[in-house]
Amino acid sequence: MYKTFEPFKILEDRVSLFPNVEVALRIYLSVAVTNCRGERSFFAIGRVKNILRSTLRQDKMKALALLFIESEFMNNISFDEIVVFRSVKIKEKLFYMNNI
Repeated sequence: MYKTFEPFKILEDRVSLFPNVEVALRIYLSVAVTNCRGERSFFAIGRVKNILRSTLRQDKMKALALLFIESEFMNNISFDEIVVFRSVKIKEKLFYMNNI
């Protein structure tokens, strides 16, 4: 068995001794270790709002914030694959429209 499950095994062995402690420990062990994603979101929105506060509408602000937050993912995207994917989808749509 993996070492990560050892705290749960200890809890299962001693459930009847302290039921409230058992519930509290289960909640504690299930809480996320970090909230970096949330903190990164607030940081990103703050930066975007400071730079472009008066020139952007809310929907564009949200889109820019999302791009900034997910910048690691965006850096790994191959734009050639996106172009090929989109052209295939357009061809499928045209084929479907012509065969109706």
